[in-house]
Amino acid sequence: MKKLVILILLFSSSFGFAQDEFFVRLHYITYKNSDAKDVIEHEKKYWSKVHKANIDSGSKIAWDMWEVQAPKEDGHTTFVYAHLEPLNHPGMLGVSPQEVFSKNEWSSANKLRPKQVRSRGIETVFKGGFVPAAGEKPTSYVVLNFMDVKKSSYEYEQMELNRFMPIHKKNKFIKGWGLHKVVYPLAMPFGQDKTDYITADFYESYGDIMKRYSETPKPNNSPQAVPMGEIRENLRQEVFKLVLSER
Repeated sequence: MKKLVILILLFSSSFGFAQDEFFVRLHYITYKNSDAKDVIEHEKKYWSKVHKANIDSGSKIAWDMWEVQAPKEDGHTTFVYAHLEPLNHPGMLGVSPQEVFSKNEWSSANKLRPKQVRSRGIETVFKGGFVPAAGEKPTSYVVLNFMDVKKSSYEYEQMELNRFMPIHKKNKFIKGWGLHKVVYPLAMPFGQDKTDYITADFYESYGDIMKRYSETPKPNNSPQAVPMGEIRENLRQEVFKLVLSER
């Protein structure tokens, strides 16, 4: 069962199609730039072990740590922790940190918490995409597109999965793609926007992102085609670079 679930992850270069749903929790934590290096080493030394133990126990599918490349905040670094979890028990740890750490390690593992500037979370459900081989780590970069849906959710999902996913799969620069429905919060924090869905485009390099966006697509002149702007609005984009990954 665990191998079957892993097959639907959105990372690597061997692709198929998948519709099985799972949770993806995105935890944003911002630190001062001066603390960023310590945070990475801390995650590598301590918390990645907890995530790996839960992956091995079957209570988590995968875990990734990303660094936000755009938009950047002056003097600060934001990391995004992606927790991929089974739909039937999201957020439930099969192996607690106390089972992984000694008492001394537990104290050390939490020493950077006071240095957090702010944190926030987004919870989504994966609705479909094209996927990699089991157990492979993610590509080096991902672009998230935050969508405000103007018409019915069903109509929008069908457009993304049936019209645009085949186009993305043929694009030589895109190495993975997924559609995620936002289930919490229903409105994005800090008064930024109202996001209903997030699409994730995976790339091997930042150069590939630039090459993809430099392409000029042919217009769709079909009389049956509904303009995208009538179905959804792309509110904003975020670009992440991979830091750590556990499978």
